[in-house]
Amino acid sequence: MKILTYLVISLLLLFTNACLDPADTTIGDYADLLVVDGLITNQCKSFTIKIGRSSDNTNQGFKPETLCVVSITDDLHNENTLTEKEPGCYYTDENTFSTETGRSYQLHITTSSGKIYQSDVCLLNEPLDIYDVYYQKEKDVDSESGQESEGLAFYVNTASRADCYLKWNFKEDWSFKVPYPVRSYVAPDNYTYHVWPVVNEKCWRSNDVNNINIHHTTNLGNVDGKKLFFKSYYDTDRFELRYTVLVTQYTISKEEHTFWSRIKDSNYDNGNIFGKQPYSIVSNIHNIHDNEEPVLGFFQVAGYSDKRIYINHKDLDRFSFTTKVSPCPLYDKEYLSNKSFYDFSQWLNSQGKYTFLYIIESNIYKEPHYRSTTPECADCVKAGGVSKAPSFWVEE
Repeated sequence: MKILTYLVISLLLLFTNACLDPADTTIGDYADLLVVDGLITNQCKSFTIKIGRSSDNTNQGFKPETLCVVSITDDLHNENTLTEKEPGCYYTDENTFSTETGRSYQLHITTSSGKIYQSDVCLLNEPLDIYDVYYQKEKDVDSESGQESEGLAFYVNTASRADCYLKWNFKEDWSFKVPYPVRSYVAPDNYTYHVWPVVNEKCWRSNDVNNINIHHTTNLGNVDGKKLFFKSYYDTDRFELRYTVLVTQYTISKEEHTFWSRIKDSNYDNGNIFGKQPYSIVSNIHNIHDNEEPVLGFFQVAGYSDKRIYINHKDLDRFSFTTKVSPCPLYDKEYLSNKSFYDFSQWLNSQGKYTFLYIIESNIYKEPHYRSTTPECADCVKAGGVSKAPSFWVEE
């Protein structure tokens, strides 16, 4: 899905709840506006408020607003000052700042130039429990390519609460193996030896699913079978070993529900989070001395709940997916060089295009051949994975 704003493109995981008092402002020049991304929930953790400046250059990266004085107050007049640990990123101290459902919070910002901003007062809603996250085999059409694909669709069921506004985010992690890990090598003595243990055969990947998923419960009060997202089985290695998805659910205000609906309906992607913003802005953050000054972003105070599920490859046997063909090539080439086998294997690997696997000496070929593949098919780190499992990861 194409996404509209700086807010959505950059920090979709963080923009999950806001108690907005909408103020629509059409702006001609979107350069150098204050941009605020902030979220606090009922979790026991350190929260981050990210503050920067917008740009009318779609290739411009994050422009941090440094040396701000940032604080959060509650409805009991307690105040907590945040610390700038990286340029433009301000953190609460989890030892001194905690939240409580049913309480209200307000963000305060004073920039280095002396401008003062504050958010509307936002209520921390009671989170709604997730009863179940499940999946089933489906077909889906890619919105951009128009190609139909077969895969898994994921759904959620929640507890009951009438007239409740919800938003979901998702984070995927999965393990995978490369098909041709290096299991042997040629030593300087020109003999072939086995590699043990095999290095970088198994890795993990991670991905944030940036769909906009919002819902308003009716008088029945619960969410039953809400489709969250779809993943193709055939164009990914997600489901080859073990896959997990963490579904995070936020209770949001009616105003933010309207905000996300507008973004979803616009179906517009400006290509850069700090680029030009061709739409009317809804924000709950204001310059207290100049209410006409537009501010991008908003301060979110959200009730939080989550649920994680795991899927093993064998769990999908009941769906009868056809076997996938590995996209990884194997190259068999005749060894025609005055170099030793060792020197040749080292030279081949140094080229960066191939990974030497082993020497083929059999009746298949009259002369010795070498077998190789691409580096990404022999080393899972080079394929974009990490060799250490996530801290939460559990095997079956």
